[in-house]
Amino acid sequence: RNTEPTVAVVVDGVLQTTGLGFSEELYDIEQVEVLKGPQGALYGRNSSGGAINITTRPPTNALEGFARIGYGNGENVVFNGAVSGALVPDTLMGRAAVSIKDADGWRQNITLQKKADTYADRSVRGRLLWKPAPAFSGDLRFAYSNAEAGASQFVSNAPNFVEPPPVGGLPGLAANADGRDNGSATPVPGLPASITPLVGDPNNTSVGIQGDIAGIDDREVTSISGKFDWQTEAGTLTSVTAWDKLTLLGTLETFPYFPFLQSTADPTAGTRTDAIVLPPAVYGPLAAVNASTGQNRFHNAFSQEVRLTSPANQRARWILGGYFVANDLDVMISVNRDLGQDAVLQDKDPNIGGVNPTATWNERFVAAVAPVYAANPGLIPPQCIGGAVPPTVCAANLANPNLNSAALSYNLDHNDNTAFAGFGQVNFDVSTQVELSFALRYDRDNRQLTLETPQTYLPVFAFPSGQEGDVREETFDAWQPKATIRWKPTPGVSVYGVYAQGFRSGGFNLSGVAAGVNALRNAGVPGMPQGVTDSWDQEDTRGVEFGFKSSLLGGAASFNASGFYTNIDNAFTFFFVAPYNAQTIRNIDGARASGFEADFSWLPFNGLQFDVAVGVLDTEITSSTWIGTGGIDIVGKKLPFNPDSTVNVGVSYSRPIGQGWRGFTRLDWELLGETAFDPENFATRDAINLLNLRGGVTAPGEWEIAAWARNLTNKDYLSENINPNGISWLGRPRQFGIELMKRF
Repeated sequence: RNTEPTVAVVVDGVLQTTGLGFSEELYDIEQVEVLKGPQGALYGRNSSGGAINITTRPPTNALEGFARIGYGNGENVVFNGAVSGALVPDTLMGRAAVSIKDADGWRQNITLQKKADTYADRSVRGRLLWKPAPAFSGDLRFAYSNAEAGASQFVSNAPNFVEPPPVGGLPGLAANADGRDNGSATPVPGLPASITPLVGDPNNTSVGIQGDIAGIDDREVTSISGKFDWQTEAGTLTSVTAWDKLTLLGTLETFPYFPFLQSTADPTAGTRTDAIVLPPAVYGPLAAVNASTGQNRFHNAFSQEVRLTSPANQRARWILGGYFVANDLDVMISVNRDLGQDAVLQDKDPNIGGVNPTATWNERFVAAVAPVYAANPGLIPPQCIGGAVPPTVCAANLANPNLNSAALSYNLDHNDNTAFAGFGQVNFDVSTQVELSFALRYDRDNRQLTLETPQTYLPVFAFPSGQEGDVREETFDAWQPKATIRWKPTPGVSVYGVYAQGFRSGGFNLSGVAAGVNALRNAGVPGMPQGVTDSWDQEDTRGVEFGFKSSLLGGAASFNASGFYTNIDNAFTFFFVAPYNAQTIRNIDGARASGFEADFSWLPFNGLQFDVAVGVLDTEITSSTWIGTGGIDIVGKKLPFNPDSTVNVGVSYSRPIGQGWRGFTRLDWELLGETAFDPENFATRDAINLLNLRGGVTAPGEWEIAAWARNLTNKDYLSENINPNGISWLGRPRQFGIELMKRF
C-alpha cells in the first residue's frame, strides 16, 4: 500500500507509470498474460514480483463489434461494447470501445442506512492501427476513465474501539452508549497487555460500516500513447511514447470511523439520532474528536521507450533498448473537522472555514493523547487539577511539543521523479534442445520532494523540523541481471532454471511524519511504531527458480511446476499513523520467500475442461533494526500480505443443446491460505474459500445470455486488517447478475 507495486502492468505494449490509475473496468480485452517471478531485466524497477501484459482487442479490417448489457444485485447496471473496422482498407483500421457501470453498492452503512460502496464508471477507449507500408506500422491509443465510488468503507474492529472497559477503552465505551451495539471484539490472546486492546482479529467481521460521512473516491485517468514499428535489415525498431494524467480526489470518514461525535458541551448534543455523545472531561471540545479526511493526488507522466529487436529466425536473437519516464506528482492530505454536514472535496489547499474546516495540528494531538491521561489519571500534572480546562486536555496540551498554534493537520508535497534505463537481452540456441538467455538492465531513478505546505500552517518544534520549500532528494539505482537456461528433452516438455535480480525504488513519506510519530510516542500514545522515517530505501531482490512445462496427451493436457527462493533486502512494510491519517512505509532489513507452484489442465473430451493450480509460500523476516509495536520482535515472523497457500480449481462444460444453440457453465473454487497483515503477526486471517459460477447459452445470430455469481456462498471475510487499531476492509459479499450480449 501507498508505494510502488511489485508487479509491472503493461497495456498494449505501454508500461503503466502508476498503479493508482489502473482502477478502470477491464473491457474489450483480447488476452491477459501473467509473467511470474522477477521481470526487472526487461520491465525495470517495480517488477520484482512479475508483470501483467494486457492486450485489448485490435482494430480489424472487417466491420465487427459487440454490445453487452447486464444487471445484478446492488442495482448494478453494466453496459459495454465496441465497434471495429477499416477507415482505409488494409491501411488504416480503427476500434472504439465504451464501458458504463453504475451500482448502488453491496455493503450497508448502518448509520446512514444506505450502501457504502456505491460505484460509477465511465470509460472510453480508441485505437488506430496504421499500416502505410509493409515495413511500417503505427498503433495509436487513447483511453479515458472517470470512476466515482463511496470511500468511507473502513471499520475498526480492535476491542479499544468496539468494547467498553475493561475489555476495550473509552472509545469503545462511547461506541456502546445509549444502547448502541455494532458487533463485538474479543481480544486476541497471547499479546503484550500494552497492545492487546488495539489489535483487531482479522477473522472478526461483526463490526459494520458506521461513519456518518459517505465519502467520495473520484478518479479521472487519461492516457495517450503511440507505438511505432519499423522493419529494417538489422531488426525491428520500436518506439513507444506515452502520456498519462491522473487526478484522484477523495474524502472519507477519519479513524476510528465512528458515526457523528458530539461533546456534551455542544449545545446540539442529543439532537442527532446518529450521534455518539462524548464526555468533555475526557475529550474536551468537539473538534478534537470528530473529523473527516481529504486525500488528493495529481499525477502527470511522460515516458519514452526505444528498442531494436533482431529477426526471430536466427540462432542468436537479441533486444537492445532504452527507457525514460518523468513523473510529476502533488500529494495533499488534510484532516478536517466533521461538523455534521457531510463532507466536500478539496483541491490542494486546506479548508479555511466552511463545511469541513481543516483541524489544527494541536487538536489532533490532543485527541490522541487525552485518552492516555484519562486511562492513567496518576500521570496528570498537579497544575492541571481544578482548572477551567479538563485535566486530561490540560495534560495533553502540556505534552504537546508544537510551538505554532496556527499549525494545521495538513500537508502538501510536490514530487518530481525522473528515471532512465538501458536494457538488453540475448537468446542463443546452443542446440535444438538447449537455449541460453541472458538479460541485463540498469535503472536509475532520481526522486525529489518539495514541501509546499505554507509555513504558517506547519508545526514548529524545539528540534529541527520541516520548513516551506524544503527539498529532499534521493537517487535509487540497480543493475538487474537475469540468466535462463531452458532444455527441451522432448517437443512437449521443457525444463528451465532462472536467476534474476530486481528492485523497487525507495521514496518519501509525508513531510514531518517521523517527528509527529515521535511526539505521540513520547506522550505515551500506545501503538506508535518504531522505524518510521521521512523516507525509505529501495528494495532489492535476488532469486532463483527451477521448473518444467509440459504438454501431454497430444495437447489435451498440460502440467507445469516450479520452485523458487528469493532474498529480499529492505523489504517494504506499511503502517498507518491514525491520529494524522498518515500512510507510511518502513524498511525491513532482510527477508526471504520460498515456495512451490503447480498447475494442471485437462480436456478429457470436447466440451469438458478441468483446471487446477496450487501454490505454497513460506516467508520469513530474517533481520530488522527496529522492534515491532508492543515490543514484539519481528525477526522470524512472516512477511505481511502473503497467503501461505493458494488453490484454484475450475471446471467448465459446454455442449450443443439444439440447432445453433450451445450451453456452457464454469465453476471456480478459490482458496486463500492463512495471511498475516502486519510484520508483528499479531494474528492471522484463517484460510477463506470462495466460489464463483457462470453459465448460459449461445444462440443463433451471435447472441449470448449468461448468469453469474461471485462469492456464491456469501462468505464473510476481511480483505485487509491492519494493526494496531484493527483497521479493516470488508470483503465483497455475494454478487450475482445476468447479461445479454450481441456480436456482429
